[in-house]
Amino acid sequence: MNCYLYINEKNISGNHSSAIEEFIKRLSPYCKVVLMTNRKRFNPDTVNKSDHAVFIIKKGRSTCSSTELSKQINTLQINGISNLHVLVGYEDTIENATPFCISAADLSNKTTALLFLEQLYRAYTIIQGKTYHK
Repeated sequence: MNCYLYINEKNISGNHSSAIEEFIKRLSPYCKVVLMTNRKRFNPDTVNKSDHAVFIIKKGRSTCSSTELSKQINTLQINGISNLHVLVGYEDTIENATPFCISAADLSNKTTALLFLEQLYRAYTIIQGKTYHK
């Protein structure tokens, strides 16, 4: 699966950058993660509905556990969805986007993206039947 992570930030630096790079590296055996910052905005017209899915991360109570996310990811893959677009810090006016909440706390877009990558990594380890080590 290809995961395109769109973060509505001009750039990502410092500790956030290092942590995000680490999770992208950890995810590499399971999926390809492409990080897109403000320079490359999400264009809904480029999404082919047959093999693309869109998650939009919103503020609110967590909508699914790692186990539930692993089931969603597995279902997407079984149904031939090979491209997942994840939007962080964007308006929720994207048609056919699945809302996804990580935390009710007011987190920065960079922190939210990092938490999503960690959640995605947990989901893939669950799918693979591996133990997640902190």
